[in-house]
Amino acid sequence: MFLLYLIFSLLLIYLGYCVSYLLLLSVSGKIYQRKFSRATLPVAHSYRKIAILIPAYKEDAVIVSSVLSYEKMRYPKDYFDVYVIADQLQSETLEKLRMTKSKVIPVSFEKSSKAKAINAAFQQISDDYDIALICDADNVLHPDFLSHINICFSNGYLAVQGQRVAKNLNTPYAILDAASEMINNHLFRMGNRALGFSSAVIGSGMAFDFQLLKEIFLQIDTLGGFDKQLQLLLTQSGIKIFYEPRAIVFDEKVTHSSQFTIQRKRWLFSHVHFLQNDIGNGFLQLLKGNIDYFNLSVLQALIPPRFLLGVCILAFTILSGAASLLFSVLTPVWIVFLILGLFYLFSLLLAMPSGFLFGYFVPNLSHVPYIFLSMFLALFSAREAKRNFLHTVHFQHQVNNPLYEYE
Repeated sequence: MFLLYLIFSLLLIYLGYCVSYLLLLSVSGKIYQRKFSRATLPVAHSYRKIAILIPAYKEDAVIVSSVLSYEKMRYPKDYFDVYVIADQLQSETLEKLRMTKSKVIPVSFEKSSKAKAINAAFQQISDDYDIALICDADNVLHPDFLSHINICFSNGYLAVQGQRVAKNLNTPYAILDAASEMINNHLFRMGNRALGFSSAVIGSGMAFDFQLLKEIFLQIDTLGGFDKQLQLLLTQSGIKIFYEPRAIVFDEKVTHSSQFTIQRKRWLFSHVHFLQNDIGNGFLQLLKGNIDYFNLSVLQALIPPRFLLGVCILAFTILSGAASLLFSVLTPVWIVFLILGLFYLFSLLLAMPSGFLFGYFVPNLSHVPYIFLSMFLALFSAREAKRNFLHTVHFQHQVNNPLYEYE
């Protein structure tokens, strides 16, 4: 009996921490968002030269259309260049790319990764740039994206994460994937910014001082999750990562369960890998006064992916409720689990705009069990990401998201 009570108590402490921290981020982000939406946009008096780096591994289906979309940028054409880092692209695709204004950098590796591709590109690109912007092959930038990034750097920032939103909302999986992106944007980017911490980066739509990124990338050697290693190296160096939600990048969301499982497999491994390897250094950095590093490497890394956390809370609410029928002393534990679940649900709902919540998310809740199955499969095969670069296939050409203005 005592052992059962102890187990439930420890679970309550851990889940209570997770929910309390997420609730703090969600409420803080909402308050700051309202203040932020009324803020006037500063004017940049000069233009910085930007190198847009696009690692493209077997992305023949989308890379040409993505590159052509960059011609819509409302930014001086002489002040940005697009570099396609072509890894195993077909010869026909390379010919089409050479007919655009992009510059093609062919690469080949025994085991491909974004980090290797970007490092190879840095060895071939001149240093005649102020900013390096990393995008995915499927990304489409809002025409004002570069202008917003330029303003951020005019205000002294050296690392800026844009707001990544769904490029497509055409299947239930895409909608639920978009919901996950929105929630993470609100919690770990807007919420972090509201509390004065560095934003977590996403892997694309992120801009850095060119020389700074070139030097830091020499230290990145991971097959997957290079963005997590990048944010830790930046914050360890005392660089604050800024979040600019007005710099919008459209990112293709997965449309089928197989794609969802591959993607989550990569993310789960990355999450656990960096928690195991950096938790010790996180406490060391805290002793040195680097709260920013500690926040990303420990406080937020201890929180499991949002969907798994919700499943855990639900499961333990049911288990503790069943146990309370046998042992009445556990009744308060069941009630606390239930309250935690309600607060957790509130923190997630607060993170989603009402138009998306009622227009897209709620009508597709019936597909949540299938999403859980995909997450479950990913959980038990995540170690595959340690051995191989797990690539998510893209094929969406057009931006199809009525919630965000594009043209």
